[in-house]
Amino acid sequence: MNSQHTAFSDDSKHEDGRFCSLSLITVKSSDLKNWKSELDKIWKESNIIEFKWSKLRGAKYKFAGQKIVDFIFRKLDELRVDILIWDNNDSRHKVFSRDDCANTARMYYHLLSNTLGTKWDKVNSWHLYPDVQSSIDWNNLKTCLASKNYVEFDNIFGTENGKFQNLSIEDISPVDSAKNKITQIADLFAGLATSSHGDFNDYREWLNNQSGQDVLFGAKVVSKKTNKHDKFYVIQYFKTICKKYKAPISFESTNGLKTHKQRYPINFWFYDPQHEYDKAPKKSVK
Repeated sequence: MNSQHTAFSDDSKHEDGRFCSLSLITVKSSDLKNWKSELDKIWKESNIIEFKWSKLRGAKYKFAGQKIVDFIFRKLDELRVDILIWDNNDSRHKVFSRDDCANTARMYYHLLSNTLGTKWDKVNSWHLYPDVQSSIDWNNLKTCLASKNYVEFDNIFGTENGKFQNLSIEDISPVDSAKNKITQIADLFAGLATSSHGDFNDYREWLNNQSGQDVLFGAKVVSKKTNKHDKFYVIQYFKTICKKYKAPISFESTNGLKTHKQRYPINFWFYDPQHEYDKAPKKSVK
């Protein structure tokens, strides 16, 4: 690993298909070397082989999620976690014959250019490790990022003073998330994003059913959607830790997780349609 900085990514789609997200974890390569023993300990103590948000059921995965959240907040001075969320029911995405693969590639472009180009100062080189499951033409994406006209996105993402810098992505190496713990952490945050918005009402019902008991200690719940309780536990735990660290991340007022200051190391943000002609790509007609 010769690049100065390293990025890991994964994507998520809510079960009802409405909300999608991309999660990107960025870190100095020199700091990354010190993470292995801590992460190995978390996975071993939790007795899990792979953490995957879509399969989050049972006590060991629930508490593994808690430990991963704790780990990320301990490392806030070393990393960023940026999550881009979009709504397939908005004016941009609710189009006939939408090409979801091409659209995900565009969202990768927005997320990578904004995060790598504005959130890290004086970075000369990057190595990206996306989940191998993503159907993206990585060589084409790499070329697009290298030639990006940064100024055009000043207003779209609220970048401070247009302070973009040229990107040098030395390599993009898709990895099997089952064999990479940091990609699994990216999956957790992508899942937090889609579930917090897609299951917002169910989560609030679940929380109300706690009858004043402490949700963090396994209170019994009466609800029809029993398969979501462990995810709701992790969402609630994440909210609790955000409050502890005074993180500028809202939940109730935004019907799901959203960060108010993009410079904060954990950033949940929406892609909002920019104008009436801003439409998702469509599948080509043969």
